[in-house]
Amino acid sequence: MKLSSRIVELREKNNWERDDLATRLGVSYSTIAKYETDKRQPDLKTLERLSEIFDVTVDYLIGRSNDPDLTAKQERLIDKETEEILELLDQLPRDMKKHYLELFKAHTENSERARDKN
Repeated sequence: MKLSSRIVELREKNNWERDDLATRLGVSYSTIAKYETDKRQPDLKTLERLSEIFDVTVDYLIGRSNDPDLTAKQERLIDKETEEILELLDQLPRDMKKHYLELFKAHTENSERARDKN
């Protein structure tokens, strides 16, 4: 996704008008309009500020990551870890897969309960 689309998406998700974002960013309405229509690109400092305002990574803003909380590198690492887990699981006999699935579910439920208590 292009930067211009991400800015529009995030601004609308926050129910902000262009003026609202312009005020938060300390720029004019027309600057925001240019960012959103691909007529102008923000500099690095402005990208960093946009990521703070929207509470997302710069990688997400510029389309390198599809997760607003992860950089592209973090996203790739997670994918590698998931692939490794799947490869290991694929080598197990069916009854062991069921066993590990139950363990994983129990661990996930316990983690969610612990998180809910905090």
